[in-house]
Amino acid sequence: MDRFLKRKADLGDRPVQAKASKCVVRKYDAEYIKFGFIRAGTEIKPKAQCVECGEILSNEALKPSKLQRHLNSKPGKKDGLQAQQKVITSLSTQSKVTLKASYMVAARVARSKKAFTIAEELILPSAVDMCRELLGDAAATKIQSIPLSDDTVARRIVDMSDDIECQLVERIKASPYFAIQLDESTDISNAALLLVFVRYCMDSNLCEDLLFCKELPTRTGADNVMHCLDEYFTEKGLDWKYCSGICTDGAAAMTGKHRGVVKQIQERAPAAKWTHCFLHRESLATKQMSPELHEVMNIAVKTVNYIKKNALNSRCFAALCERLDADHLQLLYHSEIRWLSRGCVLNRLFELRKEVHTFLEEQRSPLAEHYTDDQFCAKLAYLSDIFDQLNQLNVSMQGRNSTVFLVSDKIEGFKKKLILWNRRVKEGRFDMFPHLSETLEASSHVNISSVITQHLSQLSQNSLKLQLTQRAIKFLLPLPPHTYVSQGSPL
Repeated sequence: MDRFLKRKADLGDRPVQAKASKCVVRKYDAEYIKFGFIRAGTEIKPKAQCVECGEILSNEALKPSKLQRHLNSKPGKKDGLQAQQKVITSLSTQSKVTLKASYMVAARVARSKKAFTIAEELILPSAVDMCRELLGDAAATKIQSIPLSDDTVARRIVDMSDDIECQLVERIKASPYFAIQLDESTDISNAALLLVFVRYCMDSNLCEDLLFCKELPTRTGADNVMHCLDEYFTEKGLDWKYCSGICTDGAAAMTGKHRGVVKQIQERAPAAKWTHCFLHRESLATKQMSPELHEVMNIAVKTVNYIKKNALNSRCFAALCERLDADHLQLLYHSEIRWLSRGCVLNRLFELRKEVHTFLEEQRSPLAEHYTDDQFCAKLAYLSDIFDQLNQLNVSMQGRNSTVFLVSDKIEGFKKKLILWNRRVKEGRFDMFPHLSETLEASSHVNISSVITQHLSQLSQNSLKLQLTQRAIKFLLPLPPHTYVSQGSPL
C-alpha cells in the first residue's frame, strides 16, 4: 500500500531550493515627459519623478499605463501639467522671436553706422510708443522685452560679422583659385589700415568681397604688410598656392624688386600674376598739367584754405552765402589722396566764385584780384569741367558689376572723346564744357584755346597708362575663355 502513496521529502534530510524570481529592469523613455515624468534614480536602474507632485515612482512603474494612472489619480493634475507645457512653449517661442528681433535691429544699426546706444535710447522707446498707440499695452509690453543695450547690439554685430567671415572663408576654400587686391591707407586718426579684397569662383561666377581690414600697429613696410597677410591666412587655413592674381598700386613697399609684398607673395605662389590698379593709374595720368593750369589749381586751393582754416572766416562766409541766396554755404576741402575731391572742389569754387570774390574783398585778401580776372575764371571753369568728366569716368569704372571688357570700352571711349574735344576746341566750339561755355559767352574777348588743346593733348598721351592690354586680361583667374565672355569677370 505504501508504494501507492506519494510521500513528501524530508526537509531535514536536504536543503530546500528557492524558486528563482525573474526581475525585469525597465528603461526610461523620453516620451514619458508627456505624462509629466522625468528621469530619476541611476542610469542602471532609472526611476520616474512626477513634475507635478515631486513623487518618485519605482522602476516597475515605468509603464505608460501606470504613469497615466498616477497622472489621473489627483483631480486637476492633468490640467495643471498641460498648462505648464503651454507656458514653457510660450516662453520658448517668445525668446526666439525677441532674439531674432534683436539681431534685426543690430543689423540696421550697423548699416546706418550709428552709435550702438541709439537702439536702446531711441529705437526701442519709439517702437514701444507706436505699439502702445496702435496695438495696445500688451503689444508694447512684448516690445519692451527685446534686449537692445549697447553691449548687446555690439555682441550681435560681432556675431553676424564672424558668421559672414566664416562663410566667405569657406567659399574661398571651395574655389579652385582666388585673387587679392590690397592697399594700405591712413585714416583720420593716423591709424595705418591694410585693406584686402578677394575675388573667387562660386557656382561658375566670379565674386568679389572684402576679405579683411586690419591695423598695422607700427611701420607700413613690406615685411609688416606680409606678416599681417601671413598671420590671417594661417589663422583661417587659406593656402597661398591657390592665389593666382595680385593687384596693388605702384608703391615701393608693394612692388619692391627684392623684398616687396608682390615679390614675397610670388615666392609662396609662383603662379600669381601682378597687375597695377587701373584707378590709381587713371589718377596718375590726370595729375600732370601745364604750368598755367597748375597755377590756377594752386590759387583755388589757397582760397579754400584761407576761408576754411579759420572758424570765424568759415562762419562769415556761410552767412554771406545765405544772405546772397547762394546754392551752397560752404566750400570743400581738397585732398591729394582722394582722387574725386579735385573735381568736387573746383566745381563748388566756380559756382561760388562771386561770393568768394565779395568775401575776399571784405577781408582785403590779395587773392580777390584773381576772381576779377576773366582769364583766370575761364581757366577755372575749364578745370572744373574737365575734372568733372574725369570723376564720372572714375566712378563708372567702379562697382561690383564692372567687367574688364566694359572698363576697357569706357577707357577707349574716353580717349576718343579727348581727340574729338581737342578738334572742336580748335574750331572754337566749347559746348561740351558747360561752365567754360557760360564764361566765354559773358567774356567774348577771352581766348584760352591753346591752353585747353595743350592739356587735352597731354591727357591723350598719358591715356596710354589707362590702356588695358590682353596681358592684363590674362592676369585674371585662369578660367576657360568662354567663362569670361558669358559671365563677365569683374576687373
